[in-house]
Amino acid sequence: MLSALSGADLSAIILQFPSLTMKYEVIYVAGNTRLSEEVHANSPREAQMVVLARNPNGRIVNVCAARN
Repeated sequence: MLSALSGADLSAIILQFPSLTMKYEVIYVAGNTRLSEEVHANSPREAQMVVLARNPNGRIVNVCAARN
């Protein structure tokens, strides 16, 4: 399937809407181990959902913006 927009048109649209993702550090417990994972997401809630999708039996302890 071909796009109706050219490459230049698409890049102009993409430049109007910059990425809103941030890097979050999610601390969670899986089994008997405390783990930390950095996730790129639009919100802390989305970061939680990503970690829980990767680790369904995990329990979220904390979500915060990741430090550089």
